[in-house]
Amino acid sequence: MTTTSTHRAAGNRRPADPLTRSLAVDAVVSAGTGVLLAAGSGLLDEVLGIPPGWLLGLGLFMVVYGIDVGLVAARPAWHRIAPAIVVGNSAWVTASIVLVLGGWFDLTALGVAFVLAQAAIVAAFAVMQARAVGR
Repeated sequence: MTTTSTHRAAGNRRPADPLTRSLAVDAVVSAGTGVLLAAGSGLLDEVLGIPPGWLLGLGLFMVVYGIDVGLVAARPAWHRIAPAIVVGNSAWVTASIVLVLGGWFDLTALGVAFVLAQAAIVAAFAVMQARAVGR
């Protein structure tokens, strides 16, 4: 008598599809950045020129966002939500640029670089996810 297993060996896993991969990386980067911003909000305000309350709030938002995107990545049935994530990422990029150009905060040079760098990373996620959704 033989038994068969429906589980794949770790080395035999199919690679994740592009949408799952981009969502998963987005989730990890967003949550990780959020933890750093929230935990370091009291130290980063002078370095970046963003008030600590804003850094804390943004950090906590990013942690929750990262968890939510991770849940979508982990459940292919939820991938239909991905276009909303693309819109959210695009809105984040727009808001980041408006933040830099609007002069709402007295951003340091490092603060400007940080905001624009994270906007570029989020834009890359939005493009990857939009392409994957369109497949």
